Amino acid sequence: MHFESPRLSDALANAARYLRAVEEASDCAPHVLCVNDALAFGDDVDPLWRVTLVVGCPGEGGDV
Repeated sequence: MHFESPRLSDALANAARYLRAVEEASDCAPHVLCVNDALAFGDDVDPLWRVTLVVGCPGEGGDV
């Protein structure tokens, strides 16, 4: 799942809103396997911050 915005704080806020919506819909916290942020560049556009969430089911991803 990707969230893009010119401001990193907006991309992170959108990711947090998504996670809250998933939690409210399923009555349990989503299992976030990975969070990554990077500055994304494209042709003829200003750079955007891209926040990527990797979300799985509890029990996936091995022991932590």
